[in-house]
Amino acid sequence: MRTKRYMQSVVILAVTSLMALGSAEAKSWNTMITSGTSWEDTAGDPIQAHGGGLLKHGDLWYWYGEDKRNGYFPSPGVSCYSSNDLINWKNEGVVCPIWVRDGESIVPNTPAEFQSSTRRAVMERPKVIYNDKTKKFLMWVHLEGYADGDPRYQISSAGVAFSDSPVGPFEFVDFFRPVPAELHKTFCEETSADQMVRGSTFRDMTLFKDDDGRAYVIYAAESNYTMHIIELTDDFCGVKPLVLGKTWNRILIGEHREAPAMFKYRNNYYILTSGATGWTPNAARMYTSGQILGPYSSLGNPCLGELSETTFNSQSTFVQPLQPDKGIFLYMGDRWTRDDLGDSRYIWLPLTFDGNDQPVLRWKDSWSPSSLTPQN
Repeated sequence: MRTKRYMQSVVILAVTSLMALGSAEAKSWNTMITSGTSWEDTAGDPIQAHGGGLLKHGDLWYWYGEDKRNGYFPSPGVSCYSSNDLINWKNEGVVCPIWVRDGESIVPNTPAEFQSSTRRAVMERPKVIYNDKTKKFLMWVHLEGYADGDPRYQISSAGVAFSDSPVGPFEFVDFFRPVPAELHKTFCEETSADQMVRGSTFRDMTLFKDDDGRAYVIYAAESNYTMHIIELTDDFCGVKPLVLGKTWNRILIGEHREAPAMFKYRNNYYILTSGATGWTPNAARMYTSGQILGPYSSLGNPCLGELSETTFNSQSTFVQPLQPDKGIFLYMGDRWTRDDLGDSRYIWLPLTFDGNDQPVLRWKDSWSPSSLTPQN
């Protein structure tokens, strides 16, 4: 009897061990970044973080992006994923729900014409920064929404939300266009009726926090034909009073660029941009300045090799410093699939500087952030 029970125990233990081994293999972690493939989170589900950006806080990275599991509509909102290696990502869920709920805007200061709405709402290009003074996490997004028969990008406004935690929930605090109609009329020749009333449009955007703790929003303005860069208030919830050349500036005037991504290297500022060609990829263009407000001069296309004229079939969304003192950064881009946006792929590549201190972006089939060295 004892022998029989012993054998049964051995069999049970063996089966349990095999099941555990199989489970471990099923959850085995990736060791490399492989662009253009289908990326899954640690639960095996497709990652939904398009048009997004990164935040390093404590020992973890946080990746915020657009949840496009339903295509363009209906949008759940902004999702978040966490990681300790930039390769394997845990789904933290939708941390900022869509800005229209049950037909009503949940964003304070929403203009009357958009407050009660049946519009199909979206939030694009979410970026999050941490305020060391207030201990708050601030998210900025491009708010948009469409109704049948309405032209696209009619709302074109900034939305700001905050949270006490990097994984939310984020609560909206404002809805606005940073440059009011009076300033738009003064500096811009683009005279659409909407901008003459509500101010310059706010579309593709990014946030940048400088070494001195000051933060800035950079975005495609004036119907995407010019970019604005504006210093944020101390709490990062709004913009400082606009004084041209001191707290804000118009840059890349008339160049029709979008998808800005800013970073800093050796006291110079760089902005990577895309042409405004919708979902179709185009050649990236890099700009640089010794002053954060500019003016900025063009460095041309930093991409080298095959598919460089389409930015490796991607559009820029963010540049993350990895080893900034050594000139090593992470380029984040989206390879949009227009007919199935939820299946749009991620293009993450090392962005480095060559011997002449020129930024260079080359294709790599797969790579690991921990293995990067200068100029590779």
